[in-house]
Amino acid sequence: TGTTDTFTGDRYTGPVQGIDREFISITPESLSITSTVPNSFIAVDRGVNSIDTSQAGGSNILDGGTGSAFMTGSATSNDGYDTFFLDARGATAPIFSTVVNFHEGDDVVVWGVDSRNSAMHVFDNQGAAGALGLDLLFSAPCQVDASFVLAGYSSADLTNGRLSVNYGRSEDRPDLPGTSFVQIHRNFIS
Repeated sequence: TGTTDTFTGDRYTGPVQGIDREFISITPESLSITSTVPNSFIAVDRGVNSIDTSQAGGSNILDGGTGSAFMTGSATSNDGYDTFFLDARGATAPIFSTVVNFHEGDDVVVWGVDSRNSAMHVFDNQGAAGALGLDLLFSAPCQVDASFVLAGYSSADLTNGRLSVNYGRSEDRPDLPGTSFVQIHRNFIS
């Protein structure tokens, strides 16, 4: 809508230790969100969104939802560890997102990706000018594709120890069934 506003966010009550504030906006509108508060959980839904925590520092969770997002984490790894979420479970159109400032200890998690039926495709030098990098695309029969670019990375990082790829399933909870996921982790290298 072209409007600008400021929100303080709410107190975070979720299960992740170290997160203090949250801002969740479930709307089909495209949003550009910049956080100045560290240790935040910021979640959007559909649309083409931008989430930037580089000014905030701390450990943050950036949730691009089922849309496409340009997500920028903390400026340095000394600030904390960021987790970037994409959600392929309810997506109705292909997801293409970009992750910037992906440091040691950070994670990208794509919900709804199952190792039994999903294929991972790897492409180098993809994305927007100034944020080119490794594009990981996950495809499965009868599902939309989910992909993201890790700015500044290449396919060599999947074999040289910089990045690791892990598949898993979250545990079932009384109020939420478990779901499959893929996690890309930025390893610590001495």
